[in-house]
Amino acid sequence: MLCIYTHYGAVLCSVIFPCIMPRIIACPRDCFAGKPKFKLQVYLIMRHYVNMQNIHEQLCALLDKEGASYRVIEHEPEGRTELIAKIRGNRIEQSIKSIVVQVRLGRRENIYCLANVPGHCRVDLEAIKDHFNADSIGIAQREKAQALTGCVIGAIPPFSFNDQLQVLADPLMQENEEVVFNAGRLDRSIFMKLDDYIRIARPQLLKIALRG
Repeated sequence: MLCIYTHYGAVLCSVIFPCIMPRIIACPRDCFAGKPKFKLQVYLIMRHYVNMQNIHEQLCALLDKEGASYRVIEHEPEGRTELIAKIRGNRIEQSIKSIVVQVRLGRRENIYCLANVPGHCRVDLEAIKDHFNADSIGIAQREKAQALTGCVIGAIPPFSFNDQLQVLADPLMQENEEVVFNAGRLDRSIFMKLDDYIRIARPQLLKIALRG
């Protein structure tokens, strides 16, 4: 249902929803009484918008608390690595691509990891599988990834605010003094010092990136 939050959905959430959201969040039954069913989907998307706002604000609060050197930029809503790099004007190698991965340790035991690699790389699922000596591995389902991160796909920052989500990062990121990533929203990005990112996010450094 939330997958309809695409480029145009992001615009709605960024521009229109903040004006009408408080009333609908407070009294959804009154607002949707006698109206088409699809408007309930709008309500759910708006609730997800609240979560996104919270993650962005949480992230900025964390960076401020830890004394990080960073800056936030606003831009048109976009989550695809190649396109957002062009919009922001950064080298794609500076971008951090964040993917939620499901690691199946056994028939009834799963863990989830936030795998972070440079923007010009792909996540090496086999490397993660071997590290955990897992039975199998795969990209987490969209709904699960969004539930664990509080963000829509494309807006996930390389930080975890969920105890059920471990943070992994490839050492290739250390080739950059400054990194950039979408900051919990499709229309906000953060540039920050790589050293500050490693210090604050405290990822487990693993070779999990495949070039190209």
